[in-house]
Amino acid sequence: MASEAIVPQQKNNEVKPKNIIADGRNRRVLQDIGNFVKERGAQGKKPITKGVANVAQSVKGGGGAVTKEVATQRKVVDKVDKDKPKPETLIVMSSDEKTRKTGHVSRREGSSRKEVKTLTSILSARRKAACGLTNKPKDSIEDIDGADVGNELAVAEYVDDIYKFYKFSEDEGQVVPRKELQLVGISAMLIACKYEEIWAPKVNDFVFISDNAYAREQVLVMEKAILDKLEWYLTVPTAYVFLVRFIKASILSDDKMEDLVFFLAELGLMQYPTVVLYCPSMLAAAAVYAARCTLDKSPHWSETLKHHTGYTEDQLTNCAKLLVKFHSTAAESKLKAIHRKFSSPDRSAVALLSPAKSLLPNHGELF
Repeated sequence: MASEAIVPQQKNNEVKPKNIIADGRNRRVLQDIGNFVKERGAQGKKPITKGVANVAQSVKGGGGAVTKEVATQRKVVDKVDKDKPKPETLIVMSSDEKTRKTGHVSRREGSSRKEVKTLTSILSARRKAACGLTNKPKDSIEDIDGADVGNELAVAEYVDDIYKFYKFSEDEGQVVPRKELQLVGISAMLIACKYEEIWAPKVNDFVFISDNAYAREQVLVMEKAILDKLEWYLTVPTAYVFLVRFIKASILSDDKMEDLVFFLAELGLMQYPTVVLYCPSMLAAAAVYAARCTLDKSPHWSETLKHHTGYTEDQLTNCAKLLVKFHSTAAESKLKAIHRKFSSPDRSAVALLSPAKSLLPNHGELF
């Protein structure tokens, strides 16, 4: 039998109760609303009892009162719902950034993600602390190869490793007695001509250059001795190789600065004590340091130069003082070829500059 509903007739503003017959299911009575409201208040919200009581009392009064009280109750409930914190929408990305998931996650106040330190970061921090690198400013070292990234001939990505290898292998040279310097010189020139030139000069030409101080056989014997000592490893680092790199590390260097560095370096290469006592990289670094002191560059030695040369200012002081001493006596020296070369305007006349007074020896000081 279909369900029957008796529609109440409104007469004299009286509301008659509805009788509903529906397959054993009964509607909740009005008093149950107060139970649900009280449970919500027990969870931390304020119980709404006043409105419910008014609703229960107004049932007897009439339909208009019921409608008014229910509307009031809904406003209170809506206000409570607005005070609830809304869930935050987060986008969760996978590690390969191929999928994205969107979900509603409630933010918990005071929660923070704890950083997990890896073994690599711990070891790197300990290494920097052991080397004294933790307190150094990060921006003190200039990137001198940044402008050469697009230049394939500059090999910017390999240049640091190349110069590390140069410094590692520069100590593998031999010490030459003074009496054999000229013989070693003409024999090395013969090897260099065979290495670089298409048509190398004959051995007798080098004997003539030495004013017949050595025989042809002596030159050939020394040539073989040099090659055996070097184990035919002819590409060796020289002072010139380091000069090019260290001048580049001297930020804001101009032609005058470059000419002065080469002038001081060639003065050092011409003197036997500097060649024997100091390796090519230290000679080149000392030439840069002495040139900056001569031109009164500030600072005399920067963190960028220290990084790329591998030498501190104190390590270069003695060699730089020798170079400045050679500069001060170059005009009166018997060997004036280098002084004349760098006195011309094409070389910025750097030989005529006053030597660095801060590096000149004091009265009675010996090198």
